[in-house]
Amino acid sequence: LGWWKTCQLYWPKVAEQSIYCFYQPHDDLNDPEFISCQVELLEQNRHAILCVPGIKNTREGKSNSVILKNMGTYSCAVDRIIPLMHWEIKSWWTGIHGLHRSKWIEKIIPVHYLRFGEKEFALDLIWLVKLAAYGQFVCADKVLFEKVYSSRTLSGSWKYGPINRVALYVA
Repeated sequence: LGWWKTCQLYWPKVAEQSIYCFYQPHDDLNDPEFISCQVELLEQNRHAILCVPGIKNTREGKSNSVILKNMGTYSCAVDRIIPLMHWEIKSWWTGIHGLHRSKWIEKIIPVHYLRFGEKEFALDLIWLVKLAAYGQFVCADKVLFEKVYSSRTLSGSWKYGPINRVALYVA
């Protein structure tokens, strides 16, 4: 089905049966504490609707780790959304891989394909913006998973040019 159709189809079904849910790409490598650390943070921060894990990005054998300290943590929805919309947060996509409170999934689905450009380009950004409109995030203070990129993966092949960006903003 592809990553986006799979998310749209199965995420709501899982969310109906659980308190928390998350998306697990086949090529991501999780820390043994990936779930337990995020559950603990969400339980400590009852207002948070998403836990943003730290990420280790690996491309062509080179890695860098990113821990987002303030992504979506502000009490004002506008303050949570604007940095996402302006692409001010490096590794913003980390959030889509975090643990979500299931009750919010039904409120943010569907997220439709882009009308032009690459149809799945950065749809996870729309997902995060919709989540940020509903509530605050909490950020883990350590790396909890590794994302390995290659030119063969979808996100590794996206073109961050003007057509795709305009299509994303229109959406």
